[in-house]
Amino acid sequence: MTDPLLRRVRHTLETGSESFYLSAPRLPAGTAPAEWLDHYEQEIARSPFHQVRFESTGRYDRALRYVPETRTLIVNKDHPFVDKLLAGGSNRSSATLFGSSEIFMDVLLQDHGASRSVIMDFLGDRVLRLLAGEHPSMAKEVLDLHDVVKQN
Repeated sequence: MTDPLLRRVRHTLETGSESFYLSAPRLPAGTAPAEWLDHYEQEIARSPFHQVRFESTGRYDRALRYVPETRTLIVNKDHPFVDKLLAGGSNRSSATLFGSSEIFMDVLLQDHGASRSVIMDFLGDRVLRLLAGEHPSMAKEVLDLHDVVKQN
């Protein structure tokens, strides 16, 4: 189940190229990448996320970030969609579920050979921001807007 995450973290470690949500791992000095990856594989087999942190990283920053070396999912509280999910009170489970599923969506798209530009277009948060607006649109309006933006 965590194989796509492991493959993408390995690729990111080898190339230094981050994905939409996945940060490049920063290894402790003197740590061999293969040794770190073995340890990481064991850890994510137990749980891909060690912790979920809700931080204010800016209204225009992406909604999420995954930090592999600490297995931390960072959820941006300032992002309009996340803000909407958190508006119901202290229950953060819907925002956590959203965040973890988006991370896996990112790595699965990469695993299936989607280019970075396709992934950015697919995971880009224009639709999330529209849905978080004061007057959320109907699904058809969201899809129509997405087509208009793509054509421009």
